[in-house]
Formats: sequence, structure tokens, C-alpha cells
Amino acid sequence: LRERDPCVEDSWGLERRVFFDVVAVAAGTAMLPLRVAAYADPKTGVLLPEEGEIPSAVPSVWDDENPFESMGRDKFSRLDSTPDSAFYTDPRFVEHVDENAVGQMTSYISSKVLNPGDSVLDLCSSWTSHIDAPTKDRLGLKRIAGLGMNEKELSAKI
Repeated sequence: LRERDPCVEDSWGLERRVFFDVVAVAAGTAMLPLRVAAYADPKTGVLLPEEGEIPSAVPSVWDDENPFESMGRDKFSRLDSTPDSAFYTDPRFVEHVDENAVGQMTSYISSKVLNPGDSVLDLCSSWTSHIDAPTKDRLGLKRIAGLGMNEKELSAKI
């Protein structure tokens, strides 16, 4: 990964986007150009889409009231029919968003959502909380109850 240029290059000096487009053409496929992330987060190394890539993939005008109606229910079925309880049996102790997002959400909840003396039901709770101890003390929150899927994660709540 190159730090100054947000594009990821392979060993031949080609941007990954160009490389995959060339491979798609060389394979003789009629598929749309394959797009890959154009920017690597310098802190995490996670590849992210280029600016505007996601909004441009969503249609701005729909021909039908429900564009998915003709697809059939099977197109929206789960790939894994194993009960969710099996997935949540083992604790994961991971964040699902980056540190900045956690900080922004904690700040927003602390300053805009909570009121002095509130009792809070923390839905989809895990081992971390968007309600920090200073906020709990400052607002004199009566109770914070967490509802989550894994007992070990909930008992380790910080």
C-alpha cells in the first residue's frame, strides 16, 4: 500500500482497479467493470470504496412501486439457515464500527439523547457501551440495562 496515493497498486505498478478491469476483458466476459476499493484506511488497512461509489450504485429512479416484487421471495432467503443462537454462542469482543464512529455516537448520545435521571435500555448491547461512566455520573442515570446476544460479552461490559 502506498501512503501518498490512495490507490492500491500491485507488483507491476498497476492500480488494482485497472488490473481487475483488464482481467475481466481478457477473460472475455460481458460483465460490468469490476470495481474494488480505491482507498486504504492508513490506520486499519481496510479497503474502502471511492467517494460517490456507493450512492452511484443505488438507482435514483425506480420503474416500479416495488422493484423487488418480481424477483421472488427465494432471492431474499438466508444463505445460512442455522439458528442465530448458534452464531452468538461464542463471544467475539469486536467493534463493528471504527473508533471515530464509536466516539461520535457516544458524544451524540451523551449530549443530545439522554436527560438527567433517565433509565436506559441499551438494545443490541455488547461488551462496550455508547454511554460512558462520566456521562452516567454527570446525568445521574438511574439504570442502564443491556439487551444482547452473548452472555460473556454482556458480563464484560466496560
